[in-house]
Amino acid sequence: MIKMNKITKIFKPILFYVALGLLVYALTLKINILDFDLWARLINGFSIVNNGHVFYNDIVSYTQTHLWYDPEWLTSSLFYIVLQKFSGQGLVFLRFLLSYLIFIFIMFNIKNSKNETKNKYNLFFYLIILLILIESGAILFTVRCQLITYILLGIWFFILEKTRNNQNKYLIFLPIIMLFWLNLHGGSIAGVGIIILYAIGEFLNKKK
Repeated sequence: MIKMNKITKIFKPILFYVALGLLVYALTLKINILDFDLWARLINGFSIVNNGHVFYNDIVSYTQTHLWYDPEWLTSSLFYIVLQKFSGQGLVFLRFLLSYLIFIFIMFNIKNSKNETKNKYNLFFYLIILLILIESGAILFTVRCQLITYILLGIWFFILEKTRNNQNKYLIFLPIIMLFWLNLHGGSIAGVGIIILYAIGEFLNKKK
């Protein structure tokens, strides 16, 4: 009986992650609405990879534009490299991988939280997040920069929750993550806002 419980304890989370992966992958294949921003990302990625620099104006604009630098140039490069190496199917798989990682970090944060939710309620969290991702278009459209922001937000919350548990050594990773985040997606501003909210919360809790 004890051995059976150990086997169950090992395989139960494995089966859960596999089932979750299959669900996200099925949604990735089933829902695949074209996002026109992808073409701009690929064009900019082509310029960066082949010419070594970003465009200095918005070449996909129908009217004359001012001096402009693509703030998501790093994501554009990633998308183009994936397309170049693995064709369109590579972009589909990249969307699945990024969407799946979002759920992984959500689960890590639930387990890492000081007020851990009971396991029987965790499924509701996953379903709510899934509905939010579908409603917001995160996994409804072709691969988008927003997916990377959602992943980095998950890492951000993980580090800040560790800090709330007096594990301050993880804070060193915040500026490193932000350095990349600023060049991946404009959602990096959310990271600053979250730090401010955490600081206010800890101040109200009369902590450092």
